[in-house]
Amino acid sequence: MSDAAVSPGELSALLVEDSEGDALLILRALRNAGFTVRHRRVETATDMRASLGSGSWDVVLCDFNLPHFNAHDALDELHASGLDLPFIVVSGTIGDETAIALMRNGAHDYLMKDNLARLGPAVQRELGEARLRAERRRALDDLRESEATLREATVALSAANQRLRQLSGRILETQESERRELARELHDQIGQALTAVKLELQGMTPHLEEGPAVMRLASAIHITEEALAQVRSLSLNLRPPQLDYMGLEASLRWHAERLSERARLGLTFSSDLSGCCIDDARRAIVCFRLMQEALTNVVRHADARTVHIDVTTREGGLVLLIEDDGCGFDVEAARRRMLEGASVGLLGMEERAGLLGGSVRFDSTPGQGTRVCVTLPCFEDHGLK
Repeated sequence: MSDAAVSPGELSALLVEDSEGDALLILRALRNAGFTVRHRRVETATDMRASLGSGSWDVVLCDFNLPHFNAHDALDELHASGLDLPFIVVSGTIGDETAIALMRNGAHDYLMKDNLARLGPAVQRELGEARLRAERRRALDDLRESEATLREATVALSAANQRLRQLSGRILETQESERRELARELHDQIGQALTAVKLELQGMTPHLEEGPAVMRLASAIHITEEALAQVRSLSLNLRPPQLDYMGLEASLRWHAERLSERARLGLTFSSDLSGCCIDDARRAIVCFRLMQEALTNVVRHADARTVHIDVTTREGGLVLLIEDDGCGFDVEAARRRMLEGASVGLLGMEERAGLLGGSVRFDSTPGQGTRVCVTLPCFEDHGLK
């Protein structure tokens, strides 16, 4: 008995048989094999079709040749019903070629009426095979249903991600617009007011005699100058005007040199942007902000001595590389903290680049420095090959 065979038990058998005596022999063989049999005997295609549609059957046992019906016709009726039932031909006379043709057409087994001892094991085996086929169909149906659910979820998730990207893009645009306005107000209003205060204080100096008042006035002028410098620095960080009239390369170089000088970092800066330009201001500011964020991280966390910045164009895109010789960090641990909400620096940089179809890669090992590689598909070619 094969692994697919099932133990005998209750059996619903549809007998396609014109001989009542042969039907009794078949039923006796099944009972001898241990089956408790419920059966119906049919002799025509009409009766078989009606029985298949109205009953629940485990197996079809079919004579090869009936007066107005044969096994080929019975197989066609079974296939038309859509049922997957074991179909076993039980015949008194059948040739090998005919039997092979029936098997090719979908019959599961055939045996001779003078050897019904094989019938019980054959039915057991085919019932087991039918059960396996049913289980495979259920598994495939479940798989298809899961795939359909996954496709629907993927479409919903894709739409949600698209809306989130659009929202993030609008938020960043709003932030940049507010930065621009705040930078202008700092420069034009507060900066000018502090400049006026400084000039007024300086104008008072010649009219005072040497003494405590002059010293206090000098201190006030110094404090005003420091406040003015801080306002200018804030204004530049909020929205560097170089982006508007000097272009991306000059803005990147200016910011890198300015920050490195203040942090006493050794800087090497290289670029091959000559002949190319960013195709819109939004992309330029994203590139600038990514370098600004990376350099700020170097100053705050890396404890580095030198930093190298390289800006190149490759196949119409931009690659911005920032490397330092600082203490480095565990990238995977930082990502875990990011997922827990403890740190959003890496996520913010990745989101900025992702909004333009770009990417940010972080390569770092504790004690071996950090390498940040930004890729942005944001350049138009202006003759540079």
